This record gives sequence, C-alpha cells and structure tokens, in this order.
Amino acid sequence: MKEPEKFLQFNGRPIYFLTANGVCWIAIKPLCEVLEVNYNPAVSELERRRNFKPCVAKQQMHDASGKASGNDMSAEKFVYGWLFSLRSDSPPVTRIQAKML
Repeated sequence: MKEPEKFLQFNGRPIYFLTANGVCWIAIKPLCEVLEVNYNPAVSELERRRNFKPCVAKQQMHDASGKASGNDMSAEKFVYGWLFSLRSDSPPVTRIQAKML
C-alpha cells in the first residue's frame, strides 16, 4: 500500500518521494534536476551498474493535476551511495559529496 507522494526542498526546488510497503522511494528525475546532472545518463549509469540495478524501480506518482505516471525511483537507502558515485562537477554534487567525506 502506498502513502501519498510528498516532497522535500533542496535549493528551493522539490524532490518528490513516496512510501510504499515501508520503503521510502525518491524520484530520480527531480533529484537530477536539483543536482544539475543529466537525467538519462544518470539513470543509465544506475541501471548499468550491477550493484545499483536493483535500486531503480518504476513507481506510480501523481502530478499536481492528479494524473498518474510511472517514474524512475530509487529506494532512499541506495540514494546516498549513488550520490557519492556521481561523476559530475556541478556545484550541488560536489557540495554534497564533500559533506559525505
């Protein structure tokens, strides 16, 4: 059973998540947008890497108008490792990675 979607703010922009069966799922596309990394290569990298592949799943979310769509999402517990593995010089990524050291 899924709880309603929610969002966090990062640099004033939303990162959407939902809880399904006790697991917190974070939408990857909005996360990529706030991190200033390209979504398609980031998801491809997640799916290509054997240890991250099971971390990505399609989950249904609703937009502001109530329309449902499938979104690539990652379980929260895997997002931190993925964030640390990103190869990007974007300021948000380098700031987060520096804090994780």
